[in-house]
Amino acid sequence: GISLLANIGGSRIFMGGGGGGGQENNSQASNGANGGGIILIKARTIRTTGTCGITISANGNTANNGGNDGQGGGGAGGSIVFQVDFWNVVGTCPLTVTANGGNGGNVVAAVHGGGGGGGQGTVIYSIAIPNNNITTFTNAGVGGCNDTGCSSRANSGTTPNGLGIFGNINTIMPMQVKYFTATLAEQNVSLNWEFVAYTPILRFELQKTLDGVSWRTFATMEASPQKLAYNFLDTEFFLGTVYYRLKQVGLQNEITYSNIVSVNRLLEAEKINIYPNPALREAFIDLPTSQQTSIKLFNQMGQIMPIRFTQTGKKIDIDLQNCASGIYFVQISNHQFNIMKKIVVQ
Repeated sequence: GISLLANIGGSRIFMGGGGGGGQENNSQASNGANGGGIILIKARTIRTTGTCGITISANGNTANNGGNDGQGGGGAGGSIVFQVDFWNVVGTCPLTVTANGGNGGNVVAAVHGGGGGGGQGTVIYSIAIPNNNITTFTNAGVGGCNDTGCSSRANSGTTPNGLGIFGNINTIMPMQVKYFTATLAEQNVSLNWEFVAYTPILRFELQKTLDGVSWRTFATMEASPQKLAYNFLDTEFFLGTVYYRLKQVGLQNEITYSNIVSVNRLLEAEKINIYPNPALREAFIDLPTSQQTSIKLFNQMGQIMPIRFTQTGKKIDIDLQNCASGIYFVQISNHQFNIMKKIVVQ
């Protein structure tokens, strides 16, 4: 895999890549191993007490061994980021931090190719690299044996061990959202959110969608260092279900998102009817607004059926002459609502 060393920083990290699968023609190869994940730890102080040994690990996995075929490669190490101001780790309970690459799989029959070793991951500290009872490793994985006697091996991860350890990096982590809610307030939607603690951030962007795919920003608010709780009243009218999320833009334009919440006005949406139903060659829809509306017709297999329709003010006329008898679903959507209705064509 490609080296990502030049792309890693306090606001950009990566999961470890998975190892490549072994070549196989006798059903005895092994799969490539999984890469390491991402660990983000944000705290004022990390301390240990008592008699113990603690490990924080984002290692890549080691590939399985196999027989009369090539073997899988080890997974690359993941990323660990510490935004921690103080470390108080006692000698009786030391801490080990690892983001090592996994080893390649060994060949245990005849002479074939062992798996390559996974590349090392990265460990990033926001202060100088702590070493008082703390040991940090980012070692490359070892290549697997090419034969039963292990007279030769596949290549190990190529970068020198420890190259992925960084200190005094300005790490940027998102504000931790305590809650983000959306509730109906008569004809409006009340959006409320609060953070556990302040982290420097530039602004919030409130976004919404009717289809769960096409998000748009409808309001922007500046963040305040003296404020953890915020609210906004969305007065834009809609029918059906609308989804909301909170986009956070940091001081270096890094972007994170909140959880997604939704509200709906199902009772009002149910007032939009298709008639006659069952229909023969033509059907109509009465809309609550004259806004331009899109119509899509789906069969029971979820396939879009070609239809013609015309909208005049608040009424839509659907031409069903080319539709065979059966059950269909009509998607009715515009900027204010997105609902689905069933119709029977005779």
